[in-house]
Amino acid sequence: MKRKNIIYLIIGIGIIYLITINIIPEKFSDNYGLKMNSKRTELGLLNLNENWKLDSICSLKNDYNKATKSNSIFENDIYLQIWSNKNSDTANAFHKIKEIYYQKSFWIWKNKIVMESDYFQNPISKLEYEELYTQYDFETKKWFSKLDTLETEYKIKKEKLESDSLYKLGYWKCGTGMYDLEIDTMGLSKLKLEKILKNWKIK
Repeated sequence: MKRKNIIYLIIGIGIIYLITINIIPEKFSDNYGLKMNSKRTELGLLNLNENWKLDSICSLKNDYNKATKSNSIFENDIYLQIWSNKNSDTANAFHKIKEIYYQKSFWIWKNKIVMESDYFQNPISKLEYEELYTQYDFETKKWFSKLDTLETEYKIKKEKLESDSLYKLGYWKCGTGMYDLEIDTMGLSKLKLEKILKNWKIK
């Protein structure tokens, strides 16, 4: 009888745990949005506010499973929240996107935030803009940033129209690409990053 009670107890605990692991991670993920702003301020990350919208949440587990050839329920699952700025002044430098990566695990104590990335844009002209990418790794406590110069959608469409027109006339314009990327600076120091954000009047 005692053995049967112990078996029932173990089964009961297992069921409660399975229910719990489906509820608690969702509560944790809520904490990575606006509720985490005080921690962001402490670390020097840009905060979210009422102007920001959570566009999507997606699991990156399938990509991980393909890479590791693993498909166990005990594997950690990385999720990605994508936030966008609803009130951007695109005529000036602005904070465009925030990406929040966090881990959901079968083991409750392994649920945690992993990384946060931010994208900023600074218009140079009608043809080009600068894009600043920053990344903070919560596990290593390290920053990574890069500054790129990209072509605007207007320039890409304009060059495509020019290429199509030349092609119709029997000519071919060499060296035209649909997407031009120029990496200006990769691996910016935290000091340099702060200076750029200050010059862009974002921070």
